[in-house]
Amino acid sequence: MNLLIYHPSRQHIYRLLEGMESFNIPYRFYTGMYLTCSNIKPFDFILKKYLIKTRFSNKINPQNVYCLNWHEEFLFSVWAKIGLFYRKRNRLLFKKQLRFQKKLLNHIDTDISHIITFHTNAFFLYKWVKKNSGLNIKLFLEAAQPHPKWIKELYKKYEFYIKEMPLNYTEEMVNTYSAEFEYADTVIAPSTFVKNTLIKYGVDKNKIIINFYGFNHFRKMAHIKTFKDEKLHIAFTGLISPSKGFHILKEVARYTSKIAVFHVFGKPVNKRILKDLPANIQLHGFVSHKTLAEYYSLMHVFYFPTLYDASGLALMEAMYSGLVPIASVHSIAVDVIEPYKNGFLIEPEDAESAIKYIELLHRERKLLKSMSNTVQKDIEKFSWLKYQQKYVEIIKGVH
Repeated sequence: MNLLIYHPSRQHIYRLLEGMESFNIPYRFYTGMYLTCSNIKPFDFILKKYLIKTRFSNKINPQNVYCLNWHEEFLFSVWAKIGLFYRKRNRLLFKKQLRFQKKLLNHIDTDISHIITFHTNAFFLYKWVKKNSGLNIKLFLEAAQPHPKWIKELYKKYEFYIKEMPLNYTEEMVNTYSAEFEYADTVIAPSTFVKNTLIKYGVDKNKIIINFYGFNHFRKMAHIKTFKDEKLHIAFTGLISPSKGFHILKEVARYTSKIAVFHVFGKPVNKRILKDLPANIQLHGFVSHKTLAEYYSLMHVFYFPTLYDASGLALMEAMYSGLVPIASVHSIAVDVIEPYKNGFLIEPEDAESAIKYIELLHRERKLLKSMSNTVQKDIEKFSWLKYQQKYVEIIKGVH
């Protein structure tokens, strides 16, 4: 067995590579940019300080890492950092992915038994392997987002979403990305939600396997609850954007201003989304995991109204810290929440239900405490180690 794993920029792929190292699975990893790629000190400084802090792992043997098109990936990362070409980014990314895959053809040889990559990065290479290479290679595709046709329909449904965060998926892009599922032998989904979107748009359910992501296990801290008021303190963590449901959070905050305070951790996608904020929303910006754990020890509830999230790492981290979740069904929430036992499920735009659950938890403090104790125990079964173990089983065909 010899794996070829590639992705131009996906970050959590390093968890997968660490698993290959731990279980002694031979592999070669091809990427667009890695901390050790440039060998030019000024570039290395910029990469390490500003751009790719998460695109590195000291658990990975650098001899297994190969960089393709790192100059282009560097420029693309700079553009993303400063917001350049924001409205054209998906189309530029499509072309960049194509160039990356064409270069990768020169590195496919007869000793490769399996190829693993992430959805939207396989359309050219996987078709070539199946139709033109003559090689018997097993193709694995990780669907780290819902089906592209499902996403396209979502954008049609929410006009404000199109205005604030344009998708810019052309019909060619949607059809090209969708075709990846035909060529993959196995499709790996991180949640039941993603699996269901794939099945809805024609992906063979027999080739889909769910492999849940892990999450950062914050140091558990006693819930000291030092706030002097009797209000519920509710956390929201992530990009402050329409895609994460922040417009719904503002509505919920207005209707619960007498009983709840919302603590928001993250960066706004633009300044417009912060207009007309209710007084009971507090913005904390980006904070370290250590600081976030300290804040969470003071909180009661985690609100996760995302329009869609393939998994929901922020949700899982908050649950591990004992925060009772009120979470969108368009995420891993349907796999980790049992309503009225360890949290509540809502439709993304259902502000009314969110308000009802906040009022309930504010009124029934014994229920709040019971659910907080339960949620920590229930989420502990998810880990990156189990994600890695399941991947090895999938590759070996013993799942």
